[in-house]
Amino acid sequence: MGRVLIPQRIFALVREGFFFLKIAMDKLEYNFELLKATRERKKIAAYSIAADLCLAERHIRSIEENSLQYFSSQTIKYAALKKYTLALGLNLEDVIHNLNEVDPLPVLLRKK
Repeated sequence: MGRVLIPQRIFALVREGFFFLKIAMDKLEYNFELLKATRERKKIAAYSIAADLCLAERHIRSIEENSLQYFSSQTIKYAALKKYTLALGLNLEDVIHNLNEVDPLPVLLRKK
């Protein structure tokens, strides 16, 4: 089996980004009431949007109740939250209050 070599700079960026993500997930703040209200206003059943997003209905309920229950980690919940927000047609910035503190993407793309 072949080895994959990752340039040191990319490895450092990824390592820093994931470390950042692990710390920042504890500070995740989002408007779970807006998500549920939007879904209900659009008359979308929880099981229906869950199936569209390859999630279980319990994951949607957990996001709407601001609970970590049914998610193996805060990071996985964050990924599901982003998918759910975008599927409802909402902006991430409108739902996730501290998006710039939590999302690792800006850290990974920042030039040094």
